[in-house]
Amino acid sequence: MWLLFRRLALGLFLIAAASALLLFSDLGSRAPKSAADASSAEGRSPGGGAGRKPRVALLQHASQMVLDELRQGMLAGMAERGWQQSRDFDLAYFNAEGDMPVAQTIAQRMASGGYDLLLTISTPSLQAVANANRAGRTPHLFAGVTLPSAAGVGISATDPLDHPPHLAGYGTLQPVARSFEIARRLNPSLRTVGTIYNASEPNAEAQVLLARESARSLGITLLETTVENTAGVSEAAHALVARGAEALWICGDTTVLSAVDSVIAAARRGRIPVFTVIPPNARKGGLFDVGANYTEVGRLVGHLAGDVLSGKITPAQIPIENVVPETLVFNLRTLSGLRPGWSIPPDLLKEASMIIEEDGTERVVAPPPAVAAPVPAPRAAAAPLPPKKIAFAYYTPEPGWQDCADGLLDELRLAGYVEGKNLTVVRAHASGEMVNIVPMLQNLAHSDVDVIVPFSTPVIQGALATVRTKPMVFTYCTDPIAAGVGRSWTDHDPRITGIGTSIPVAAGVDVIRKAFPKLRRLGVLYNAGEANSVSTIQKLRPIAAEAGIQLHEITLATPGEAVQAAQALVTRRVEAVYIAGDNTALQAMDAIAGTLTRARVPLIIADPAYLESGALFAVGPGYGASGRAAARLLLRVFAGESPANIPMEDVSVRQVDFNPKAAAALGLHFDPALIAELTAEPPPASPPPPTPAPAAPAPSVTPAPPPQAAVPPAAPKRIAIILYNENAPADETLAGMRAAWTRSPLVAGRDYVLSLRSAQGDIATLGAIFDAAITERSDLFVPVSTPALQAAIRRVRERPIVFTMVANPVAAGAGTSFTEHLPHVTGVSVLAPVEEMLDLLTRHYPQIRRIGTLFGPAETNSVDVRDALAAACRARGIHLETVAVNTATELPDAAASLAGRRIDAIVQVSDNLTTAGFTSIAQAARRARKPLFSLNSATVPQGAPIAMGRDYHAAGEQTVYMIERVLAGTSPADIPFLLPATVKLTVSTAHARAVGMEIPPALLAEAKVVD
Repeated sequence: MWLLFRRLALGLFLIAAASALLLFSDLGSRAPKSAADASSAEGRSPGGGAGRKPRVALLQHASQMVLDELRQGMLAGMAERGWQQSRDFDLAYFNAEGDMPVAQTIAQRMASGGYDLLLTISTPSLQAVANANRAGRTPHLFAGVTLPSAAGVGISATDPLDHPPHLAGYGTLQPVARSFEIARRLNPSLRTVGTIYNASEPNAEAQVLLARESARSLGITLLETTVENTAGVSEAAHALVARGAEALWICGDTTVLSAVDSVIAAARRGRIPVFTVIPPNARKGGLFDVGANYTEVGRLVGHLAGDVLSGKITPAQIPIENVVPETLVFNLRTLSGLRPGWSIPPDLLKEASMIIEEDGTERVVAPPPAVAAPVPAPRAAAAPLPPKKIAFAYYTPEPGWQDCADGLLDELRLAGYVEGKNLTVVRAHASGEMVNIVPMLQNLAHSDVDVIVPFSTPVIQGALATVRTKPMVFTYCTDPIAAGVGRSWTDHDPRITGIGTSIPVAAGVDVIRKAFPKLRRLGVLYNAGEANSVSTIQKLRPIAAEAGIQLHEITLATPGEAVQAAQALVTRRVEAVYIAGDNTALQAMDAIAGTLTRARVPLIIADPAYLESGALFAVGPGYGASGRAAARLLLRVFAGESPANIPMEDVSVRQVDFNPKAAAALGLHFDPALIAELTAEPPPASPPPPTPAPAAPAPSVTPAPPPQAAVPPAAPKRIAIILYNENAPADETLAGMRAAWTRSPLVAGRDYVLSLRSAQGDIATLGAIFDAAITERSDLFVPVSTPALQAAIRRVRERPIVFTMVANPVAAGAGTSFTEHLPHVTGVSVLAPVEEMLDLLTRHYPQIRRIGTLFGPAETNSVDVRDALAAACRARGIHLETVAVNTATELPDAAASLAGRRIDAIVQVSDNLTTAGFTSIAQAARRARKPLFSLNSATVPQGAPIAMGRDYHAAGEQTVYMIERVLAGTSPADIPFLLPATVKLTVSTAHARAVGMEIPPALLAEAKVVD
């Protein structure tokens, strides 16, 4: 042992000596962590002195003029405090160039890099560094942030000193209202303004909220479109110009500002101006900018940075206030290229800080004064009520909900809470899918909202199961007791209170009896999974029995089942159908009404907001009053009262509306005196009786001659092509359409104008795109994919729809068969060749008896193809394993799970989610060495060894031929749905080798081979 120690002694000695030397050499680089500590410990003072120079890191989100000005102002302000770059501190400057993942990587480096001070410019930079520096090891100052409280980094909206102790800075909320007021003064006839923003940027969202309120107060329509990155800005700008925007407004959105040149270029082609709240973009061709002098804002934050480095102040002592040293810039050169109506009043020119003359020279009118310190307006004067942030959580956007929400906001406005000023409203909906409710509410429960407002029974039930710490005030609910809110109107869950709105079922039966005295068979549609619907039907049954009416009840679980359910009632020979506030049925109201109208069966509903969908009568409460009542309870919660101490209320006012167009379509004529009696408002003190009691026999209903078919309108000019998502099948379909247009006798620009928009896979955006196309008065709609068709059916009522790339239009609610469908809808189906695929397996791979597939429960087409595949497998004795996947992030794990099961092969159904992420499925199959087949012919480039599907290019061509027929005057009702005759079989031998598949020669002979 001693001999061994002697042999090692020299080595151990040398290691110890080297370690001591390294430690000694590093003494000079170790210093106290904070700048304040450094100053006190080493005698450091501005302008020189002993000790180590502080290290400062600065992150700028992108290379933009305004952000450059902020950085220059920061460094100038630090120099004024005695801190010169290089001489007094070392600066590490970072620029993420608009890439958020890059910003997050830089932020991690800054937070862990041993810096003495962190500086950030813009909201995304603030968020990235604040999240990386959450432990607060390093002081952090920010600038160029529109609304710091909305950034989600712990900054209070009401108390300037309530923020993380290591984090401070100045907010710069742009003068949005003033920008719109100036635009109106420059063009008194201005009516429509377009704007582009990135909805994921809180600063942009806050400014757009202010813009909505400002535009509304001036009678201006604000056309909005969102983008996810700079690549989409140009297309969005051109789309707004095409939609009829008379000007474009740009907020402080870093995504859009990075591509501001493309916005100005699009506006210039349309001869309309661009105005912004971010000077000096007028230099690039905008008409005017009104906003903060960002050099000055940066200078003030630079003062803070110098004081923090000197140890005079800590971030915890800095109040976070709004600082907007205003500047106004006009560009006279831009004015000459605009449409008539734009001019700059002389008095406004006198207010300008800078004027760009017609020859391009810049004239500084009044240099911005130096600002020694922020002087924010007293909060009591600017906002007499404390700001509040609420969340609207609802099932899906639809007219009844909109009436309710508008009533609530109107009542809050009367009380002094105005959205965009002292009220922030976060809107979130479940896209009409039950599976989305809980995730939506979980997000809201962990957000910084003060109160959550759940609308509708399914959302209320989800809130009760999910939200633990936020107070809640509900509305738009038929029966809160049945929904599980409480045992009585006063004994309820302490987290929640709200307004119930009972359906006037007795009044509905009363109207039916008076309008149809001989009626004995009444059909009812409802979702048995909705507690509000079950409660209403339970009330309806005894009332109908007492009136001598036999109920025929049909339940439905999804909107896609609505048409079949309505058709089932028709076959039962019901004399009318009644729908009492069922959320599922309301989503498919147009389809239901169309089915019943063709069968000459009247429809009576309980929601007046849906009358124009084709119902004959609406007998309901009207939900505006419910929203206003909920606002009064919300104000009590704002004042600090607990929901537990606020009793729930029932607010239900009987309202009866009549639809003469529906009567004409049904061939019915009613005595005007009867209609006046039924629709008369009841006296306020005399609510309708609880049971029907018709006093005298109503005038008989006499059939009128069938109405004449409507004369087709003039040849449509505007054709709106709307995609749910951009993927390979959509690209092939659009390519087919383009090829067909080149052969068409119609001439672009003379006979039609095309617009193409994509929702990028977002349901909410999809609805907004349709709303925009409707506002633009598009004459014909071309939805591409099932979600797009379903959105079209919900929103487009009379104008023709020619769909394409839809797996099963019947399952999507467009009709009951390929020949019996909604009168304004036709199109091309790409029904998956399930039978053909299984025939292929039987011929060439008889050993495959157990297969698996992924499907999306939220996609009607996915569920439909899954069901068709299951039925075909059962008929052949093949076992089918299925795995549900809801989001793109779940897809890789779900694919791995499926590939790991005891299956012989994967046969993947076609839907939007799995098509977009098919690469993940192919990778899972390769790792598990499982044969892979696809029911989508466009997935071979993404890794499918064998794919069989409809020919999307042919589908696109057929779509154009159908459009030509509609433009020529043929009604969509007379055009059956089409199915491309061609089924494409494509084989990739390279992909087959990757998963260990052998391709039989006979199969290769049948297919198009791609390597």
